Amino acid sequence: MYLEKVKFMVRRLIDRSVVDGGRLFFTLKIFTGMSPYFQPFYQPNECGKALCVRPDVMELDELYEFPEYSRDPTMYLALRNLILALWNINCKEVLTPQTCANHIVVRGLVRIRCVLEVEKILFFVTRKGLVNTGVLAVNPDHPLLPSYYHKKNVIVIGAGAAGLAAARQLQNFGIKVMVLEARDRIGGRVWDDHSLGVTVGKGAQIVNGCINNPIALMCEQIGSKMHKLRDRCDLIEEGGRVADPTIDKCIDFHFNAMLDVVAEWRKDKKQFQDVPLGEKIEEIYQTFIQESGVQFSELEAKVLQFHLGNLEYACGSNLQQVSARSWDHNEFFAQFAGDHTLFTSGYSAIINKLGDCLDIRLNTPVSFAF
Repeated sequence: MYLEKVKFMVRRLIDRSVVDGGRLFFTLKIFTGMSPYFQPFYQPNECGKALCVRPDVMELDELYEFPEYSRDPTMYLALRNLILALWNINCKEVLTPQTCANHIVVRGLVRIRCVLEVEKILFFVTRKGLVNTGVLAVNPDHPLLPSYYHKKNVIVIGAGAAGLAAARQLQNFGIKVMVLEARDRIGGRVWDDHSLGVTVGKGAQIVNGCINNPIALMCEQIGSKMHKLRDRCDLIEEGGRVADPTIDKCIDFHFNAMLDVVAEWRKDKKQFQDVPLGEKIEEIYQTFIQESGVQFSELEAKVLQFHLGNLEYACGSNLQQVSARSWDHNEFFAQFAGDHTLFTSGYSAIINKLGDCLDIRLNTPVSFAF
């Protein structure tokens, strides 16, 4: 069986690929230098991991793009997995068709087809954002995609992390891009202060889930260190005292109970019946206080406000501007798993690198878009 021959284990290097008796398989060797946060292939019984593929199955968009492999995907999977493995081994340099071809060793004329197919598959997974992404510096004379992708000009609104990453990737594709930013700086929610001689994050600071996270990839590319956060996270009161963990656990229960009520409320609600999440939580809280007669102490109220503030941090917005019906819609998609980390040099190290050589127009607010 194909999978018995090809054991696509994470942190392994594809040394070469061979066609034997019409079946394509890889010889592998252990590679210990790859980041533990790079896990492009699902392991048996895994699911729900972001930016991860099954090594033995074509995904729907792959079948749509390459229908000729729908009956026998062996060659496609071998070449696609080769590309992903090579990229995760060395994400600091552009992965080219020639680099991939150098790792294909086949017998006979079938090599010609493999080399032609690997180029098409490489362009596809590049467009998909699985390889040749991040803060790569791409020679504008040799963009990542062929010339027929270069016909459009693009305006990106907002020079936050997402806007800059999109603009850089499009520019690397060979597309002309302009970024419009209302503020007098780039970064959006990222804002680091270096005035004290150390990096103090005044905005986004934490990477939540590092496995296959594009931020972890970019840290690897620029050589920035990440500090792994411990599972224990004490709450500190005014004066520096550690808050009673029993109180924290109790309020955490009430907080999650309120979110459960929101989840129950929205089950039969249409879009026009939506309300702000902050408004709905306040309504549930007041109803609970009136019906139960429970009164939170001053410290308990502060701990509750911490959890609400943490929810705002997760949503990236004031809860009065967040949908009660769809506030956690991202949970329907694959999530970034693994360690939570903190940048030692600050998020701005990545932001500044993403902004290099981009056409960014500061102090240019956009009030209307067609």
